[in-house]
Amino acid sequence: MLTKPLKVLLACVVLLTLPVVSVVANRGYNRGAARNYADTWCKGRNPTYNCGYSNDCQNFLSQVLNAGALPQLKCADKWNNSCWWFTSCSDVSGSWYNVPTFNAHAQYWNGVRFALQSSFYYLGAGDPILSRSPGGSWNHAAVYMGEGMAQEGTKAGQYCQLRSQHTTDRCRVWVLDYYPPDTQFQLWKVIW
Repeated sequence: MLTKPLKVLLACVVLLTLPVVSVVANRGYNRGAARNYADTWCKGRNPTYNCGYSNDCQNFLSQVLNAGALPQLKCADKWNNSCWWFTSCSDVSGSWYNVPTFNAHAQYWNGVRFALQSSFYYLGAGDPILSRSPGGSWNHAAVYMGEGMAQEGTKAGQYCQLRSQHTTDRCRVWVLDYYPPDTQFQLWKVIW
């Protein structure tokens, strides 16, 4: 009969001989799903999220992030920068539909969910592009679509870096089209 200390020692020896297995949570942003969603809805409104916002750009970007499986973070205060969610048009965080609040959310999670980038070249399909006039607040959101043929705009039919957006609905337009030359950008890469 084995004594309790001997059983513990035997269990430790068995555990030490087993291969090391790493358990990782199901993480990963699905850029293909995000891009496909943006292509599907860049010229229309998904009825689930059509809440009547006069400026729909951040709502569209959030839908794309959600389609890419970026986890929603719900909390009691809809204006809490750590939160981002949509349950219904009456149960939604400010960061879901408000550009400055989304930017604060991305800054809050910088290094965990998002990473601020210095160039469009570091972005992947489905990443957020925020813009503003110099000195102004962040007032527009678009989604980076990767490289490909522009479907509209000044580079239609040319290979270039692309974005899609709502408010003024645009699908796969050159990333710098229709922006004034002094526009400033916040380029967020999803790193989840």
